[in-house]
Amino acid sequence: QDSSLCIRAADLADFSALACRERWLALQQLRAAQGLDAVLVVVGPDAGFSSGNEAAFNWLLAGTSGRELIAGGLDSKYDECVVCLRADRSFVFCKRLVQQEVAMRTALWEGLELLVPSKEEESDTDAFDAKKIGAFIEMVAECRSLGVFARRNVDFSDDVKMAVERWPLVQAFGYDEYGHGFLTLNRSLTNLEEAMHRHVYASWDFKSMQWARQIMPKLQKAWEDSMLFRDRQLSGKANADESPLVDYFEYGRLSMTDEDVLELRGGAAPTDPLPLDPAPRVLVGAEQSEEVLQSAVVPGPERKAPAPSDEVQHAIWEAVDPVTGVAATRTYGVNTHFAGEGRPALALLRVSALLRAYAAAAECCRRLLGSRQLAAATFSAEGEVELRQAAIAMLSAEYPDVVGRPEIAFKTIDAMGLPCDRRQDVGVALLYLRVTISGIR
Repeated sequence: QDSSLCIRAADLADFSALACRERWLALQQLRAAQGLDAVLVVVGPDAGFSSGNEAAFNWLLAGTSGRELIAGGLDSKYDECVVCLRADRSFVFCKRLVQQEVAMRTALWEGLELLVPSKEEESDTDAFDAKKIGAFIEMVAECRSLGVFARRNVDFSDDVKMAVERWPLVQAFGYDEYGHGFLTLNRSLTNLEEAMHRHVYASWDFKSMQWARQIMPKLQKAWEDSMLFRDRQLSGKANADESPLVDYFEYGRLSMTDEDVLELRGGAAPTDPLPLDPAPRVLVGAEQSEEVLQSAVVPGPERKAPAPSDEVQHAIWEAVDPVTGVAATRTYGVNTHFAGEGRPALALLRVSALLRAYAAAAECCRRLLGSRQLAAATFSAEGEVELRQAAIAMLSAEYPDVVGRPEIAFKTIDAMGLPCDRRQDVGVALLYLRVTISGIR
């Protein structure tokens, strides 16, 4: 085994300690950026089954990623867990049932105190509650500013402070026998829910990258099913107006729409569907194919696909995974009669030009994906322009016979599957590159 490797096989299995540490660091960075003494995550009945807390816990200690965080729910085995991240120490209180799991995942957290009740304490409800409340007091006693997670219109309506004071664990903190009074009496609260959605949940990391790769076979299967469906359409055995790639995308986003995601980030939910690029679509023939250069609303207007003919010889397929935002675009010929028998010479020339242009676009895309220009463009405000110039230079040198305009679509997709601005401080990014040669008739 090569001892120089930074990432080992164990780091790629399940939700490793390395991946969990990356998320712990991200949350610590958010705490520091907000100027907070501590960040609290309280789950289960102790926080009134708060959706915001469940999402934060699932992300931090269960390895959940992307839109699955929002669809949510918490495994009941994590009930009674309490997490507190401070600058000097981190605390996790949990039941014995999940002690080993939590210990393995938090093994690389610095300054961690794992607080677990004894068997005797777990068998006695009063002793267990006293242990948990004592742990909570130790976590927050020295803190004067706390970050919490509460989802607007779900966990609270107007006053997040009053909502937190109603959490059973926080109410227990204020019992007379403990002598601490209301938690928020001399402590400020900052609701981190929207900041988490904007800056943390939307960012790719080691675990979310693994998660996206695991989901990829679903997109591949949807594509293969669409090819079979297309064969049935051409034979008249299926509705010619249906689009399986669009149906797959729409069904996958039923549980959490783009509008819902944007609203959770603190913005107003748009009243109209968001235009997407890339977008799930099938564009048949030269006239429709030009639409690939534009964003599209899903679902788009209903229209019949032109039948294959000497004028309609290709189709562009574009598919988008509804959960991760991973996308793929490809051109297919829609007429397989290339022998020339009975075909006008002009039609054969068009087929030849299309095949040559597709070969050029595919080679250009392959080269760019493995080039230094792609890395530089990732962090450049003029990334698309720079890549287009590189594509023009390559096509001019190696495919001078290809007639058409090279166009580049270069997008950064966040972990919620939405286009985002390219950032300088990211370690992992999902990039979408599409090379199009337009103007071919």
